[in-house]
Amino acid sequence: MMTNSINISESGKHEILLAKESVVSVGEGLSVQILEKNEAHKNFSVKYYIGKNAKVIHGRIMNSDNHCEIYQNENSSYELFSLYKSSSNDTLNVHLTGKDSVCDIKSVAFLDKNSSVNAKHTVFHEIDNCKSSQLFKAVLNGKSKSEFRGNIIVQKNAYQTEGTQLCKTLLLSDESQMNAVPELSIMNDDVKCSHGNAIGSLDENAIFYLCSRGLSETEAKELLIDGFVREIIDLMEQELGINVQL
Repeated sequence: MMTNSINISESGKHEILLAKESVVSVGEGLSVQILEKNEAHKNFSVKYYIGKNAKVIHGRIMNSDNHCEIYQNENSSYELFSLYKSSSNDTLNVHLTGKDSVCDIKSVAFLDKNSSVNAKHTVFHEIDNCKSSQLFKAVLNGKSKSEFRGNIIVQKNAYQTEGTQLCKTLLLSDESQMNAVPELSIMNDDVKCSHGNAIGSLDENAIFYLCSRGLSETEAKELLIDGFVREIIDLMEQELGINVQL
């Protein structure tokens, strides 16, 4: 199978259409925004190599099965936004291989009917003085299901590591399901790492208050749902210059 090789040598915004297998290289010192596109309901494998001192903002609208490997060199910055609106199996591995590199992973799953998302996100801290954060939010309606397996792996020589991981879920029906499995695998003591998980439903008191201010029950629920995901969606739109439809 042929591998599609994409070399990014200029700063700015880039739209990438993935092939079955793709390799994307970002040059040293560049500042780029990458909007990733693919055909729905296919399987894709992609590797990103981020050069020294490069800054990458990466957006994905997930509608397929995807295996993504990220390799960051020294003093690089990688920010990922993923939006799941249909069924997807997503494996993401970020390798912090260069000192002083930073990664920030933000994801929103907005599912209905019988849709399901399985997201397995792992950050490998392979060297010292690196930072990572993972935030996964899910809004589940109907009979939809989601599973989030987040992991921070800190190697023995990865001193002064900072890593955070948080999963938050809104269940909008009695038949929707969320399985969150946050994990930490730490092999030295000089780290600051944390993980958390919260699953709940819409606040009835908040709905009552908004209705008392003139909103219908439907409008009140829509406003609360929007507020739940808005912090990620706003950033995604601002950083990538796109309009996100939920």
